[in-house]
Amino acid sequence: MINLFRSINVERISFWIGFAAATIFWWLVVKLWPLLKKGSRQLKESYQTAKLGLQANIADRHRVDTLKHAQSMHLAANLFSLDEIAIPSRLLAPPIPIEPNAEPPTEDIVSQTIPFMPDCPELASAYGSHTLSLEEALQGGVNILLVGPPGSGKTFALAQFASALARHQIEDEYLADFIPILLHAADLNLAADMDSPLEAIIHAIAKQASALSAPRLPNFLQTTFETGHAMLLLDGLDELAPSSLAEVVSYVKKLLQAYPKTRLVAAADSQHHSSLIEYGCAPLPMALWGPRQQAQFAMRWGDLWARYIAVDADEEYDHAEPLLLNSWLLNQASAISPLEFTLQVWATYAGDVRGPTISDALEASFRRMSVGIPKASAALERLAYQAVLSQKTSFIESEANLWSAEIYPEAAIRDMTTGDEDVHPKEITIHRILPDLVERGVLVQRTNGRISFTHPMFSGYLAGKALSKTADENIYTQPDWLLRDLAIRFSASQRDLSSRANQIFAQDGDPLHRGESFVGSWLGEIPLDAAWRRIILAKLSTLLNNDKLPLGVRARFLTALARVKDPDIATLFRHMLKSAAISVRQLAALGSGYRRDTQAVEPLIQLLNDQPAVSRAACLALVNIGTQPALEAIASALLQGSEELRHAAAEAFANHPDEGHPTLREATTIDDLLVRRCAISGLRRIREPWAIQILEEMQIEDAQWVVKNAAAQAVEEIHNPDRHIPQALTSLAELPWLISFAAGRGVGVSPGEPARKMLIQALEQGNSEEQLAALYQIQRRGMVGVFPAIFNPLFSDDLELRESAFNTLWHLAACGEKIPSPMQYGLG
Repeated sequence: MINLFRSINVERISFWIGFAAATIFWWLVVKLWPLLKKGSRQLKESYQTAKLGLQANIADRHRVDTLKHAQSMHLAANLFSLDEIAIPSRLLAPPIPIEPNAEPPTEDIVSQTIPFMPDCPELASAYGSHTLSLEEALQGGVNILLVGPPGSGKTFALAQFASALARHQIEDEYLADFIPILLHAADLNLAADMDSPLEAIIHAIAKQASALSAPRLPNFLQTTFETGHAMLLLDGLDELAPSSLAEVVSYVKKLLQAYPKTRLVAAADSQHHSSLIEYGCAPLPMALWGPRQQAQFAMRWGDLWARYIAVDADEEYDHAEPLLLNSWLLNQASAISPLEFTLQVWATYAGDVRGPTISDALEASFRRMSVGIPKASAALERLAYQAVLSQKTSFIESEANLWSAEIYPEAAIRDMTTGDEDVHPKEITIHRILPDLVERGVLVQRTNGRISFTHPMFSGYLAGKALSKTADENIYTQPDWLLRDLAIRFSASQRDLSSRANQIFAQDGDPLHRGESFVGSWLGEIPLDAAWRRIILAKLSTLLNNDKLPLGVRARFLTALARVKDPDIATLFRHMLKSAAISVRQLAALGSGYRRDTQAVEPLIQLLNDQPAVSRAACLALVNIGTQPALEAIASALLQGSEELRHAAAEAFANHPDEGHPTLREATTIDDLLVRRCAISGLRRIREPWAIQILEEMQIEDAQWVVKNAAAQAVEEIHNPDRHIPQALTSLAELPWLISFAAGRGVGVSPGEPARKMLIQALEQGNSEEQLAALYQIQRRGMVGVFPAIFNPLFSDDLELRESAFNTLWHLAACGEKIPSPMQYGLG
């Protein structure tokens, strides 16, 4: 071998030429490699784009299939399509994040007066809090979790947005290119072995696909996700028990890891919205319907009922009747959920109203939907109860047959009839009536032959009825989850739960007071003459008057009381208007306005010159009550009050289209420049074309520069991107304010754990702005390991810092973080 190499004769010049050529070649490879990789990637993307173009037909067919499915995703689908009755869904805008050393955000009267409460949107909705459309909320590049109480319209919002995407009715150019992938969590078959996370979605979507779409659907969905054009609209996370929720969330995380360009909008429980926060998801609460939306819905329903239902029923129909019915319907409490209002409207027009509560509305709905189906009520109660007991939100037919055939312990059996049925538990069967219940809209067919209740309120209500008739204690020992909590809540209408309430009240140490809030949710179901409800009223009243608790805690108790149709509650609020504590008077004013208590008008007028927080609450309350004396008092405040009161009056008038809007329009022409300037504050909140036009004219034509300047600022704010829209998070190590904070201590900020520790240090040692900014980052990122540092601002004398800390704690708890008792650290 050595001789062989010796025999090779290589000229020296050829060797060096070859060496130089090889060196140049590899140098070029190293230099051009990034460009080659980029070119390869661009070629691949071009191929995928071309492939997507070839699938234009399947894309159009998929959009048609999605539209058809979305139009049926609402309670009255058997009567009307979604478009016929749709009121545009809105989301309550989250607070604008504080940025240290930057100009503080402009707050309106609602954000200054009412704490941000994602799980309790009634007050903010009733008083016209700033809202976003789902399309606007997605423009910050953040995935969205729709949260809110059951019935707040999360499913409806997903269906509306899917319909808009399917029809190419999205204004944002970036979002318009997305393909809607609309499905329910119960349709995901995660038990099967999967080579790709897309298999579960393909299987679920196949149920919606037409015969023409089905063969090409797998390749189409694969391409859609690979090219980053998938908008996953996932319903039903809020209905899942903890173990099922963890399984689905784990699956969604794998999907987002495999296809990181996928956009996600999911319906989640406000109390348990999972660890998806870690993946940049922002929880946004649904805005409930105020008087304006309720009036629009009632008018549409009445028109459709007259045209289709009453005519088909061959009734002798009085066309004046809708005006009378709608007038009665709209004279109710403010901002109830879309589900509750829909059930009330339906029962009113169907003539089967049973009472004022949500339980009455649900019972009327079930009786109407199960007419002619023998034994349906008793069988459905058993089915719902066993589903909750088994912590399953969907089930197969054999499970339904087994559950409906099982017998309660004889000692626990009470009468399971609905009054006119004589049904013994042993006679309850369901397999023969399942198809009818699906057709009537009580149940819905899922994939893999599974079935679930159409709405969690249905299953919760029915399970609660069954729970009230059994001595079984197993549901009470389950972990907290939506259907279990609903079953307990609805059982309170027929069962004394005072021992349960006292047991929860005896628990101490939870800074969020979740137990008391849960018990407070029972109040709307407990009969007014039940003696044990006084235990709850007394406890909530005591907590409401404790001004050492964060306002966010007490505002939740206030809402629980204000929702109850009990005249004694109005009396309680009027009494609280005389409290020595500023925050108690503030809350009492909001409660009186929410209930539209006309007897509270005079006491509220007396509070207009109170402390600013109380004065603002009184302005909002008087406008919401809306009687002539109430509105005249606000008009007088606008013309003659202090500058701060005038601003509050103008902003409050923005909530009243009939009287407030014309008043603000007229105020812009009054000689008093202070009135004109304050009117701008009201017009800024309206944001309708006529209001914007007036502001644009004022910034040019008004004679006073101070008014011109205010109008110009309002116009600029309206036309600029909305600062409430949640933005994608950057690395902690890249936050300018955190870098500045660290530099002030002579150190830098490294990525990872050092940055996290620096954020905690800012929370402990920073000024108020830095602490507020740190709390926001902890909340958005769902950060763990922040105790006990977060408790210091919770017990701070700085009210804004205290409320921000409470809000952050609430979000961490909703992400699944266990909140320790502050007493462990010598606080509280």
